[in-house]
Amino acid sequence: MTCVTLAKCFKDLHKWGQSLVHDLAVTPIKNLSGELVKSVKIEMKQQIEFEEAKVRVGELEVISIKKIPGPTKRHSHPVEAAADVAAENEPTAVIGVEGKKSKECHSSQHQPTR
Repeated sequence: MTCVTLAKCFKDLHKWGQSLVHDLAVTPIKNLSGELVKSVKIEMKQQIEFEEAKVRVGELEVISIKKIPGPTKRHSHPVEAAADVAAENEPTAVIGVEGKKSKECHSSQHQPTR
């Protein structure tokens, strides 16, 4: 073999080695980096959507809590109304200090404490 042929062989080998490195290393790494950028963008978008959904759920909870009446509003009026109706329909006896019935009274004379 002559030097020219040997040089041409090394040059071809160099080109083949470069194309092999490019095909097996550089291109996949570029593809992976592009996919990484896409996945980071998708993750950021999903994080923003999650935060917005969390805020909406919090607002809905606040609204629903405001709509639910508290225990005093929910129970005080029916209980008082039932007690008044029962007291008006049936007279009750008040027992005095000596243990004797002092007088009969109706609910209009004794108001329940609130």
